[in-house]
Amino acid sequence: MCTLMNLETDSRTGLAGSWRARARAWLRTRVPALAGLGPGLAMAALAAPSPALAAPSNPLPALDGPSIEAPAASLDSPVASVQPPTLESSVTALADWGHRHASFATAVLSATPSLSFPGSAALHGRSEAEGRRLLGDVLTMAALAESSDWGGVDPICALRESAVGASQSFRESLALGAIELAQLAPTDGLRKRHLLFAARLAESLTWRSSTPGEAETTGSAATKGSPADWAGVIARIYDQITASHGDEPIPVRRGKDRLDALAPGRRAPRFVARDTAGNEVRSSDFEGKIVLYRFWSDRSAASIAAHEEDLALLRLFWDTPFELVGISSDLDRKKHLDVLAESRVGGTQIYDGPIGTELVDALARAGNNSRTTPTSSTASWNFPTVGSSILVDSAGVIRAHNLHGAALEQAIQGLVAEHRIRLREQRLTGQSGD
Repeated sequence: MCTLMNLETDSRTGLAGSWRARARAWLRTRVPALAGLGPGLAMAALAAPSPALAAPSNPLPALDGPSIEAPAASLDSPVASVQPPTLESSVTALADWGHRHASFATAVLSATPSLSFPGSAALHGRSEAEGRRLLGDVLTMAALAESSDWGGVDPICALRESAVGASQSFRESLALGAIELAQLAPTDGLRKRHLLFAARLAESLTWRSSTPGEAETTGSAATKGSPADWAGVIARIYDQITASHGDEPIPVRRGKDRLDALAPGRRAPRFVARDTAGNEVRSSDFEGKIVLYRFWSDRSAASIAAHEEDLALLRLFWDTPFELVGISSDLDRKKHLDVLAESRVGGTQIYDGPIGTELVDALARAGNNSRTTPTSSTASWNFPTVGSSILVDSAGVIRAHNLHGAALEQAIQGLVAEHRIRLREQRLTGQSGD
């Protein structure tokens, strides 16, 4: 779990600022996410051997020109007491940014029911510019870190938080960053974890939604890789992990299944689950409805913020066949219920975690002796990433992943229009058959 806190990263000046600038210049020669390159370089990074893990010795090689010697700091100078950022502080800052970015629209929802408020694209673009800078800090610190600096630090958590509500172009940067972190990781286990998460981040880059919300609306640059490019990167990651493992590990099998089963155009999976009160919820309950499924967790502040923002969609589309479904597999039901009570979330809430003795007894008295959910809806969906969302049309077909803001509104509006056209056609067909 990430520890979220506000870090005044912009206030570091003097020696720390100079040190970070030199480190970033050194790293820019090899980090694809900072250099702004696409999946072609990701493939090259995967093919290259892992770099030496020790921090480079001073002097640091500059991007161009001779090496830059670090200036000696006087003990009497106030700058000498300023400590450079660490891998831990940089990871925490990126995770905190992910939370703020996922909820950037919540401040205006009380003034307008729509997420397409004026200036939202500019706000989103400025926010992601900050996210790219913080991602650069994480990669810089990882490259300069000693092996011991990775202890207790979870960059994957920060990447996951940052991916919630991210544009496709920023998700591409996060995937490239995860690949780079895998190359820098001090152990084989960490390397595999980061590669697997890079593949998760890249899944959305292989899918293209088939809705009116398909185009980027955040004002950010388009992705540099095509869906086929990123499918190739994912395949390369899975091949590497399988080769090192000896056989195909479960996360790789799940990833391949998810990539195929959740592609736009596929039928949404069927499931039988329970809501937070223990009542049975079936996928058939949402037949003929346009459904946004949000996968969230009480361990992810960004996913909670995004799910709170989803509430605006219920208000906006109150007179349409639109449904919002939250799905969580948290293990602590009491904590889950506390988060629900404190948060502004709406719609149907499915709970995949253990339901507890008290609820088991209540269900038994009602004639239901099941101790867990009938099936895991999360498993039915092939374990999507926490914070992700899937939009399903009224015919039960998956149409888009991870849309947000105006793009999500446009997609739902388009699906509502399709639904109404389909109903009219069905009525006309029924009349002509009489």
